[in-house]
Amino acid sequence: MAELGYKIREKHPDVFDSLKNTSHDAENDVYLCQSQLTVVDFDQLTKTINPNKQPSSFDALLIEENEKTVFCIEFKNQEASSIKNSQIQKKAEDSMNTLNRFCAENNVAINDYKLIACIVYNPTSNGYTYRRFKENIVHFGLDAYQDRLFDKVVTNGIDFFTKEFQRKYPPCLLSEANHP
Repeated sequence: MAELGYKIREKHPDVFDSLKNTSHDAENDVYLCQSQLTVVDFDQLTKTINPNKQPSSFDALLIEENEKTVFCIEFKNQEASSIKNSQIQKKAEDSMNTLNRFCAENNVAINDYKLIACIVYNPTSNGYTYRRFKENIVHFGLDAYQDRLFDKVVTNGIDFFTKEFQRKYPPCLLSEANHP
């Protein structure tokens, strides 16, 4: 069986970009992180694989071949309370359909990989909503996708992911969010 990152690079070498660029919110011209870590621009890969019909997709795939782990990352430059559950759920489903299709067509055993969905949003600072989303629980109805589509689902603010990635990828590869 082939390795996922190798096959993507072999078939679509132009879909690699920095985590920073995949975190870009073009509407507000804001980057949610500053990392130059190379990732798969999953939006671009999805467009390449599905040129006639563009399904929704996560922003980036961070593939760790040595650990057989794929982080499926979606950046939302919104407060958690304004993110529509149905939109995130559709992204999760469409993204996995695209990833499974790519793997099937390229002899990649996706079941050999641990898949972790990461939904990164702007933290909110107002009362009830802040307390509701501050806890480290799965939001956006994605708990139904844990153990079905993904091995793990993590939904949290950019500050949480910044700290986690700083631990895993030192030195400081992610910076504080550039809030509008």
